Parts: sequence; structure tokens; C-alpha cells
Amino acid sequence: MENREFLLSYIVPAYNAEYVLEPCINSIIQIGRDVEVIIVNDGSTDCTGNIAQKLCDKYPNQIKVINQKNQGVSAARNIGIGTAHGKYIAFSDADDTINTEKVRGFLSENIMIEDIIMLNYTVVENGKRKIRPLFSDLYSDNPKDSLLKHLLYCKFSRNDEDKVLGGKVFQYFWEKNYLIKNRIWFNTTLSYAEDLVFCCLAVKRAKTIRVVDESIYDYYVTKGTASRCYRENYWNELQRVYDALNKICPEYIDQGMYFYYARTALFHISEYTLSKTISRDIALDKFCEVLSDKRVHDDFISIKKRCWTLREKTFNALMNFSDNGRALFYYLFLTKKIRARLLGLASGKTNKNRI
Repeated sequence: MENREFLLSYIVPAYNAEYVLEPCINSIIQIGRDVEVIIVNDGSTDCTGNIAQKLCDKYPNQIKVINQKNQGVSAARNIGIGTAHGKYIAFSDADDTINTEKVRGFLSENIMIEDIIMLNYTVVENGKRKIRPLFSDLYSDNPKDSLLKHLLYCKFSRNDEDKVLGGKVFQYFWEKNYLIKNRIWFNTTLSYAEDLVFCCLAVKRAKTIRVVDESIYDYYVTKGTASRCYRENYWNELQRVYDALNKICPEYIDQGMYFYYARTALFHISEYTLSKTISRDIALDKFCEVLSDKRVHDDFISIKKRCWTLREKTFNALMNFSDNGRALFYYLFLTKKIRARLLGLASGKTNKNRI
């Protein structure tokens, strides 16, 4: 690769990505000559390394391949940051694609001087594309406070899955010198939500942030990926994330956040019990583990006076008075089961109408 400066460096960690890597890289390389691509082959055991090298041979002036033993996505991204030659850094997962025309247009039409430029992305699931507008309070001269609040306290989805862990590093352009100067790296000790922690750290230390409601990234939701599978140590992972965030921006963490993390873990357990991924006995043990945490109850007491919905009041009462978590588990389990049945009936009715 030429030893020259680029406007934008895309870092793409790749682990066993032989079926998806080429479309991803092609979507980036077509942006133009101002973009370099750093593929970090993170100890793949399939043909990912060979495919990466062929792409490098095809575009030797824009693509660089780094081969390493498997160390995880955080270590791979850190290596990419350290070797990038771009004024700005962007990230992509190997199984997603870049909106080539949108990025090309943005680079040609905008002067990039900020520490961080936040953009939007499109969710692609079952062939359907969905993009949500960014929060309106982010469009200000100094959106830092609003952005941190949204990163830490996003809304619940329709499936009651807590979206508090919503930081997506691929929807930002990060000024490289700013990252290096402020020692902003991915936390390699985290196995979950490392994106969120990186985003919060970078946003907290940034002096200038710009928000643009332009979708530059296609995020493909695939069943079976790590973020959509049962995680045996999910509660422990959430605790580590909470502790990491509490060190980065304690002034932005309000009372109740630890309780919401616990609730996220409980929803996760009940969801995968319903799908019979884990047994009810295992689920009850996991519930007891969460509910025996004194910090959960202390944090819950601190927010007791807020206005709760009837459903939340039921949840809270069961959490407070269930000594072994059994009642709360069956409440969540049955709630999800009833919802799944209603969704199934609605789907059947829709299909019947189409016949």
C-alpha cells in the first residue's frame, strides 16, 4: 500500500467471514481513492485470510491486511486504529455493507473538522429496510449531554428487550488524532457492549461533535449472531459494562440504571426459556443470581417514587417480594408466552387474508 494520507480509513475485523467479506469490502472500496480499508483477520479458520489477500492484491494502494491470532473484535479494532492513515476512522462489521453513494456524497460535500461526526444507519432484517430518525435534541451546537443520555438510556423495544446498550461505532466518523491523543481505545476486557463503552468514552472527551441524519451503513440483523443468542454469563457481562461506564461518566448515570440492567438480564433469561434454549430450572437459578444482588434492590428503592405503569408495578412488586425469583420468573415467562401467541395469531390472520 502507498504510504500516503487518506481522508477516511475503514477498519473491518473479520473472523470466519468468507461468505460476507467481499461484498462488505467492495461497498467500501467503491467510495473512491480517498478511502483506505484495513482488514484485520482475527485468527479465522476458514478462507477469510485468502479472500482478504486477494482483495488486497486487487487494490494494493487502498487495502491492507493484518493477520493475527484470535483476540476478539476489540483488539482487532485497536490494531486498526494504530495502523490507519486516514484523517478520520470508521468501522464496519464484515457481514454488513456501506451505503457507498451516501458516504461518497457526504465526503465530497462536507468539510470535516469535528472530533466526532455522528450519522445514521439502516437496519436490514428479512429483506426489509428500516431507518429511524435520530433524536431531535441532538441537533445543537453542543450535543454531548443529549448524546450521552441517549446512549445510556434508550427506550425499550416492543419485545421488552432493553435497548440501553445501543452504542453503534459504525454510525460515526472518528477523527484519528483525537482518538490517539486522548488514548481512546476499545476495552479488551469486555466481551459485550464494547461498542457502547467506546462511544461513551469518545463522546465524553470530545470537544466538537456534529450530528447528521444521513444513513451511511446497512446493518444486517441475522439470527444466530452473538448479540442475538443466549448468553450464559449475561448478568456478569452487564455488571462489567455498568462498572466501566460508571468510571467513564458517573455524572451521567442516574439512580436506577443498575436496576434497569438487572431487568435486562431477567428479560433475556425469560426470552430464552420461552424458546426452550435453557430449562426452567436453569432460568430460576439465573433469576436468583440477579435478585440476590444487593445493588439491584438498593438501586430499585432509589427510584421507587417515580410514576410506574400497571405492568411495571406488577413487575416491581414481584421483584420485591419474591425471595427466590420464582414468581417473577413465571410472570415474565407467561407475559412473553402470551405475547408470542398473540403475535402468532395476528400473523396467521394476516396470512389468511392474503390467500
